[in-house]
Amino acid sequence: MSLDDEKLVRVFEAGSEIEAISISSLLEGEGIEAAVESRQIPAYGTIAMAFKKVWGYVLVLESFEERAREIIDALSDDFHEDLEEIAEPEDSEEGEE
Repeated sequence: MSLDDEKLVRVFEAGSEIEAISISSLLEGEGIEAAVESRQIPAYGTIAMAFKKVWGYVLVLESFEERAREIIDALSDDFHEDLEEIAEPEDSEEGEE
């Protein structure tokens, strides 16, 4: 199968345009060409989001789907670890007022 015959697959549902562009740029930085597909309707603002909270999708060629998902999952894991670190209370020192 040549690249011309390959189909695009959705690898990420983005809640905003900036999120879609950021993920797309991340994938491209890893050597995976990516495209952004908006679900928004021109002249209607973000009315489509009232039905489903998705701004649009990030797409890659099917042959890169697995690698793209691994990169996105790793980013998500790192993000959640960072949030957990931020949420952990610092040890309070006894005797200080």
